Amino acid sequence: VCGAEGGIAQIAPWLLPVSLATLAVAALGALAAERLSACAAYLTVGSVGTMLAAFATGGADALAAALFSLVHRTFGAAALFLLAELAGRRRGAAGDAIGSGDVTINCALLGVTFLLVAASVAGLPPTSGFLGKLMILQAVRETPAAAWIWLVILAAGLITLLACVRAGISLFWDGKQERAGNVAEPSSAEWTPLVLLVACSMLLMVAAAPVKRHIDATAAQITDRADYIAAVLGASPERAPRALRERGGQ
Repeated sequence: VCGAEGGIAQIAPWLLPVSLATLAVAALGALAAERLSACAAYLTVGSVGTMLAAFATGGADALAAALFSLVHRTFGAAALFLLAELAGRRRGAAGDAIGSGDVTINCALLGVTFLLVAASVAGLPPTSGFLGKLMILQAVRETPAAAWIWLVILAAGLITLLACVRAGISLFWDGKQERAGNVAEPSSAEWTPLVLLVACSMLLMVAAAPVKRHIDATAAQITDRADYIAAVLGASPERAPRALRERGGQ
């Protein structure tokens, strides 16, 4: 983002491979996770790898795509962690374990919520997760490493989908259709944050156009180094680079 003269130039050569490796390892970790909470943690790490891959390519378009993805993934990750908590409490001793073959969650609302969150996290259309992934893929298509970025992001998306399907089957389908023990039903105060997060994710999808315009303006402002330097040094935008060199800031 800072350009060839910025501090990011020192880490640019290895930022892209490290981000793609992070995404790949996190996706495999989510697929092998033994608990929904661990799966959510791996997917959160993977989202960081995706955004860093966009940052590593530079440019306002890639930065805007990463910022849009950041908003979406914040909602998705928080909702997934809350789902893991509610699911674990409802299953009693089985907790949020995946593949235990024990007791499934006999709760239609929780199941539908998990379906919506999983679709968004996996980047399935027409969710905001799909829009964020599409923006990143479009932003990096002209970069030399575009083929590798597309391959890793799409493969990680497929693995993420498999991880969510595996977790969903274990928690909501494969097992005895009953609730374990005398577990208290979640209160409205516990449901409200989860419902709000899912609603925000859906609203982001509906209002994608105005949000994208705002994020594009933000990315353009961030990547406009001349205006930033001028504001700091008190010089005009045209003289800002020269003023920076004169003050030894390069």
